[in-house]
Formats: sequence, C-alpha cells, structure tokens
Amino acid sequence: MVNGKHSILSRHNFDYSELRKIINVKFGTEKNFAIAMELIPTDLSRRFRLSSFTIEEIKKACVLLKIPNEKVHKIFFTPITTKKGE
Repeated sequence: MVNGKHSILSRHNFDYSELRKIINVKFGTEKNFAIAMELIPTDLSRRFRLSSFTIEEIKKACVLLKIPNEKVHKIFFTPITTKKGE
C-alpha cells in the first residue's frame, strides 16, 4: 500500500523513460508534474524508483498528460530489460 491506497506491486521495475519524456514536454519538470498530481516531488520520485503508482494515480496522470488508453501499457508497464551479461 502507498499512503493507504493499493499500489500496483510487481516483481519487475518498469521503464518510465517514455513517461518522463512526456512529463518534461508537458510540464517542464517532474516537480511541476508532481504538484499537478497533488504529490510531494519526493513521493513521485519514490513511485518511479519502486514502480508503485496506484491505479488512481495512473488514471490521473493519463488525464493530465493526455495519454490515450492504447498507450497506457507501454508507458507504465514496460519492464526494464538488461543486456545479457549484466
């Protein structure tokens, strides 16, 4: 749980590089986006690090960032891949 809300817990870490690009284009900084999401910037950073966005947060982010439904999986649920030998 994150702040008493259910989070999407996974065994993977997700690649948020595409999400971060969209945030920077639309909000300029992750701090500005965190404020729009009604999060403390360190909480947003924690969501990225722990792959722990709630369903409600994902829905809100999609509205704020104008992410279409068909791109949600790619932007929020792409596992980080490592190169062989790492």
